[in-house]
Amino acid sequence: MNIKALIEKRNTLLIAMDAILNKAGTETRAMTADETADYDAKKAEVEGLTATITAMQDAENALKNPSYLAAKQKQQPKRKNTVHLNRLSVKA
Repeated sequence: MNIKALIEKRNTLLIAMDAILNKAGTETRAMTADETADYDAKKAEVEGLTATITAMQDAENALKNPSYLAAKQKQQPKRKNTVHLNRLSVKA
């Protein structure tokens, strides 16, 4: 699977997660156990896809510029890959 397909899959999952939240919010209630399980499964997949996309982008950039990874490591502190759903700021 290429990066574009992974990004599209991640975006589809983010939209589905937002739909789950919107449904519960519109109905002014907490998510059901099934909704929570579905949301959590999608979130885990999004986090995995994000990590894979980042690794693939890093590999592509490193092939183009061998010093890319060394420069990136110096610029950024180590942090866990996280996904924030701020009203779906989906990036392609």
